[in-house]
Amino acid sequence: MGTNKKYWEKVYEVSKILNLSLKIIPVYEKDKMRAGVIDESIGPREFVEYFYNASFVCTDSFHGTAFSLIFNKKMLVFERFSNKEKENQNSRIYNILSKFNLKNRLYNESTYQHEIMEEINYQCVNEILTKERKKSENYLLNAIEAAGGSEIDKDNSVDRRNTPCCGCGACQYVCPVQAIKMDNSCGFKKASVNRKICLNCGKCVNVCPFIGRQESKKICDGKLLSYKDNDRAVLLRSSSGGIAYRIAYQGIISGCYIVGCKFNKEQLKAETILIKDKRKY
Repeated sequence: MGTNKKYWEKVYEVSKILNLSLKIIPVYEKDKMRAGVIDESIGPREFVEYFYNASFVCTDSFHGTAFSLIFNKKMLVFERFSNKEKENQNSRIYNILSKFNLKNRLYNESTYQHEIMEEINYQCVNEILTKERKKSENYLLNAIEAAGGSEIDKDNSVDRRNTPCCGCGACQYVCPVQAIKMDNSCGFKKASVNRKICLNCGKCVNVCPFIGRQESKKICDGKLLSYKDNDRAVLLRSSSGGIAYRIAYQGIISGCYIVGCKFNKEQLKAETILIKDKRKY
């Protein structure tokens, strides 16, 4: 949950109505002072386990909503942002609830007390979830298979209609006449070539990471490597098993600068930071 005072009042009210004890995963410093806050370190595993073991979930998070659906939990979802905010991300919440026909689970002052008492038809939800998982699996497998080869037009430029594109923008950068634009209409960047002004110079072909890779290795032919740090404190602060922390730390003690991203709790935004002192890491 965020910092909305009214929402927090409703969370405590839901707890009383359902006669359930609260387990609050703290996000902000002031959350640590709330009744029911979890006073232990919360890592990725613990975060998921709390959703798995919950009887009811109140959340303003897309991922909280997703885990509630996966684990078939009764829930009440709040809007994290005001729709008047330029960079609000409420659309993610709206989309996932609409996908599973659960828009009634979005907090509404006049109906929420009725909604929290109703059961969710998780048979229908799980049927949709199974179909969506299959679609995602097929998309990923097709993308992996397609990454093995590219098609080049007779005019020596990449045919972006049939060529897998990672959206890196290298071809757009090297094009001398700006004949290539990155199309983002489908949610993923993909290069589009304007044939009318293309010089057929082949520079885009030379920089494309997919050109020349005519055969892709099967997944089973590759090696899968994993890493888990032995220090539990590192694990609880990491979402990568601790490997990103260790690599960055080695860079710092070797005299390198580390560029990262830090969440500013006061201004509620992400900021780019530069670290060179291991004491501040």
